[in-house]
Amino acid sequence: MQRWRAARLWACEPFILERLEQRLLLTSAEIIGVIPLANSRAAPVGTDITLTYDQNLDGPTVTDQTFAVHRMFTGQLVDPPHGSMITVVGDTIIFNPDNDFDPGELVFVSATTNIQNTGSEVSDKRVWQFRAGVAGGGGLFTDAA
Repeated sequence: MQRWRAARLWACEPFILERLEQRLLLTSAEIIGVIPLANSRAAPVGTDITLTYDQNLDGPTVTDQTFAVHRMFTGQLVDPPHGSMITVVGDTIIFNPDNDFDPGELVFVSATTNIQNTGSEVSDKRVWQFRAGVAGGGGLFTDAA
């Protein structure tokens, strides 16, 4: 009975509304697309790797340590000695390796949270892989006797 009475008294109290202060809500950069697609089995051997966010990025935070590309046959591509270029254009990271990938080669790409947007906020992280395509070959065998 006392609970009901206390609830009834609380419900009858007048509510006072106060103005809310304006706040700027900061959000981290989210990944909205990758090229080549994750688990692709036929990426062109001369493909560039791109990663697109929903916000502009702070270019100096994108390095071969925060955006790493590993080739199955040669290991991580770093600048130097491979001279591979990492370019940031607004909201997109473009990685252009000096040498084409080998046909059938598995490539791993990692983007860490140390990549920041222009507001110095961390970004989404992503790890994906793809395989360079193989050209030619019909799969026909002949009897070598």
